[in-house]
Amino acid sequence: MKLYNHFALALVLIALCSCKSVNRKDKSYLKWPKDDIETTLKVKPAKRPPYSVGIYFTNDEFWTKVLAEEGSDSFKQFEQKVIDTGFVSYVSHLKGADEKTIEGARLEGARLGVDTVLVLEQEIHYSADVNSLSFFYPTIVGLWFAPGHTIDTQVTLKGSLWDVKTGYLVMNIRGEGADHGTSPATTLEKNIAKSVGKSTKSSVDSLLVDIIDELPKAREKISKFYD
Repeated sequence: MKLYNHFALALVLIALCSCKSVNRKDKSYLKWPKDDIETTLKVKPAKRPPYSVGIYFTNDEFWTKVLAEEGSDSFKQFEQKVIDTGFVSYVSHLKGADEKTIEGARLEGARLGVDTVLVLEQEIHYSADVNSLSFFYPTIVGLWFAPGHTIDTQVTLKGSLWDVKTGYLVMNIRGEGADHGTSPATTLEKNIAKSVGKSTKSSVDSLLVDIIDELPKAREKISKFYD
């Protein structure tokens, strides 16, 4: 009987711990240049497009995991569609810079020999709140199978395309993705990660749409330097 009581107490404690809500926001940004207005206005692109592009991820660990699990095919399609626009000749990935600044990303681009660097910064927000089905958590079956947590994730990507040689800002782009679902307590962490992966995939698709929209403006802006 004592053993049963200890087991029941342990189960209740696990259930209570599982009933906690989770709310977290992670940001990964680089420091931008602090040039004055006069200096910025004098900067121009080193050449006309098409450009070779090195993609610089501000959070290598996050992207390595996401691309391996959820976003690899989506990101390959993203790269190919960008190349198909004729604005980009080829795309490669850069390693993390020692200096976490735009200048550091440009330096990595120079080492790789690309014309431009696309810096991808991300903001990840996820929450997992208990719902009415968490009532079943004090049971073994409930802990494993009752979807007592509601999961919401949102990923925002902010991209900036920089000329490696001159530091000219070619364009700013943005993409957003979100996902919603439920999860039992025992697989909550795993399902949050899956949801973030789905949100990231959606944000990459959204980023591509924004690039297509911004390309005519970028072409027009660059052409003024060569008319």
